Amino acid sequence: MRGMMTGLRPETFENLQLGAGVLMTGFAWREGESADALRGRLAAFLKEGKGLLGTAKSGRFSCIPRLRAPEGAARNPYRGGWVTDGWDIRLSAVLLEITPGQFARALGCVHMERSEEGMTVVRPCLALSEEDYLPDLCWAGDMGKGCCLIRMENVLSMAGAALAFGKRGEGEMPMIFSAHENGTGQDGPPCRIVFLK
Repeated sequence: MRGMMTGLRPETFENLQLGAGVLMTGFAWREGESADALRGRLAAFLKEGKGLLGTAKSGRFSCIPRLRAPEGAARNPYRGGWVTDGWDIRLSAVLLEITPGQFARALGCVHMERSEEGMTVVRPCLALSEEDYLPDLCWAGDMGKGCCLIRMENVLSMAGAALAFGKRGEGEMPMIFSAHENGTGQDGPPCRIVFLK
């Protein structure tokens, strides 16, 4: 056999995820909605720009099951011998736009004061409230053909605020968001992943 083995094929370029994508809140797809209708609403939402969280430099999504073997199970792992206790769902991003809203979302538990003169004070608090959770957080990213959407529900920042700045270049704010179940026995983990071709 000559040359290196590779899985590269014409479809590969359609399946590549390109760029850092965009983070937004307030965008949701409806059950049973057609792909064309969803594409149209996404384009309109991005054009309006109200729910955008800012420009992301990079990011990462993870959805990891919490698995365990039942007490008294076999000594070695076996197929079907695991129980899923829940999911750890996180989305991290490095944002380039630094606003009072970004700081508030990063801190998670805050009190904001705005004056008429245009001054905003963001103050961390100790008491977490329902208002500190984002109802949803959605990431949308381009694919070689189409796009991918990841939507998380009941989202809270879990890492606090960290602003990195330097003499040259732009400041960066890394954020880590975690999705939470709403406690009403929802069907499955609080996230959905949709591919639009």
